Amino acid sequence: MKNNGHLPVLGAVVACLIYMALPAPRAKDTGPPQPQPEPAVPAAQVPDPKFGSPAPVLRGPVWEPRDFDLRMKIPRGWVEHERRGRQYLSRDVEKPRDGNINLISLPNFFGKDLDGLLEENRQELQDNPAFEMDRAEKLRLGGRELLRIDYRGMPADSDEELHFVCLLYRRGRNNVALTVTVREQLWPEIAEQVERSLASLQFGAN
Repeated sequence: MKNNGHLPVLGAVVACLIYMALPAPRAKDTGPPQPQPEPAVPAAQVPDPKFGSPAPVLRGPVWEPRDFDLRMKIPRGWVEHERRGRQYLSRDVEKPRDGNINLISLPNFFGKDLDGLLEENRQELQDNPAFEMDRAEKLRLGGRELLRIDYRGMPADSDEELHFVCLLYRRGRNNVALTVTVREQLWPEIAEQVERSLASLQFGAN
């Protein structure tokens, strides 16, 4: 995988930022306790043909992009949209660098496992003076092993520093990258919200 000078992780991945999802609804005060029927199977345990059983409940709007085996909470106020056939979540469609999330699937031509992909991406970032790597590791999220690569820098088509978070996983013979992009100066104020949204990711069986 060669670096094209724009984004070192998976080439031309233009990406994203994730905001805090809606909070869980608060229980209403219904007065004195009333006799309750035999409880049904909790919602969090209801079988889900695509995402397995049990399936954790995602409260609030959920993004489930077509042709991808994942879903996640949609940040409040964000919008789903497409650009040139690619699916996005954005804070402001007219200002993509204020925060967006993007998905791309690319062939894994050499059949590298996650360890091989981790080493490849580490090397690319170390060799590219336009970027500085903050984090590169293998972890488990939403029941799936994946890579997380955090880096920042100034792509060739940008006149300001950007912050990136890339989650990379194998899907069949392809690699899927979910990438967060935001202006570096905005990252500190929304970092916690981003992490909470990333933590909501669920992956299907493919």
